[in-house]
Amino acid sequence: MAPGAKIAVNEIWLYGILSTLSKHRHRKAPKEKEKAGFDILKRLIDGFYEPWDLAIDGGTKVFQDSKIFRALRSYAEHNLEMDQSTFTRGWLEKMSSAKKTVKRLNKLASESEKQ
Repeated sequence: MAPGAKIAVNEIWLYGILSTLSKHRHRKAPKEKEKAGFDILKRLIDGFYEPWDLAIDGGTKVFQDSKIFRALRSYAEHNLEMDQSTFTRGWLEKMSSAKKTVKRLNKLASESEKQ
């Protein structure tokens, strides 16, 4: 994925993730470029984690020892030119949305059990 990363992904899978995004992301204004980087990061996180894997308390500290987390952070730094705080913000946003997704799914499951 990135220099020093201990995770390798199939090129076709990575190409599939990246091809769903704008091909002109490097020509965009700085804020739009950051948003494009967030979009890529979030899709990569989706590729490695299910919502219930991320819907836990503890923020990034819980994942510090994860090879996948470190590989994604390295990819964000080297390929998306994302600094540490921007990566952390994107990761925490993804964790927050995962918690909402799991909560919504649990609510739907409990409602269907009642019927």
